[in-house]
This record gives sequence, C-alpha cells and structure tokens, in this order.
Amino acid sequence: MSYMGLVARKSVPQRIPVNTLQRHIIHKAIEWKSMLDGGIVTSLNEIAKKEGLSRARVTQVMNLLKLPVEVKTFLAGLDDSLEIRRHSERKLRKEWLLQKRRIILRNKKIGSSPYRMAKILPSN
Repeated sequence: MSYMGLVARKSVPQRIPVNTLQRHIIHKAIEWKSMLDGGIVTSLNEIAKKEGLSRARVTQVMNLLKLPVEVKTFLAGLDDSLEIRRHSERKLRKEWLLQKRRIILRNKKIGSSPYRMAKILPSN
C-alpha cells in the first residue's frame, strides 16, 4: 500500500455549544477594580498583560465604572445576549462621547461669564 500523495491532517475538534452564562463587560471592570483595590495588581498595565489585552482596551472597559450607579446596576443585571450586545461598551462609549459634546456645546452657547450664568441660574 502506498502513502504517496496523502497528507496527514490534524483532526479539527468540533465546537460544542456550551451553556455559559453571558455577562456584560462591566463585570470585568468591577473585577479589575477589586483587584486594584485589593492589591492583587498594581496597575492597568499589569491587568492588560494578564488578560492579553492592550492597555487602551483595559482603560476603555474601566471607564464604564464612571457611569451613573443606575446605569451600572442595569448593565450588571443584563443576562440576555441580545440585550448585552445592544448595550455594548462601544455603543455606550459613543453615546457618552455624544452627550459630552452636547454639554460642551451647550456651555459654549451659555458662555462662562458670571453675568451670563446669573441670568440662567435661579437666585436663592
């Protein structure tokens, strides 16, 4: 029997669906924050190396902790994969940046002089 022309192929394992609990990325941010607070790691750089991520990505995820408490609670409670994707970190980041820009533009229209602020703010 001749084996010429035959190439040995590695068997490729088939992916078996695993019922894993899907969690929002904010859980990672909370976990990393507790690692920092507990002294397990000393910097975001160290977290990035342990997780195999860039320092920038770790910072993006950690910025989720700057959201209001109500939003963080909502995100932490998500368990449906569709809802998790609907409220992804990237989409939240875009919304947050848009909101920040609106506030900056609004403040530019108002101006920062005390006279203008006195017209807008109610007096005591």
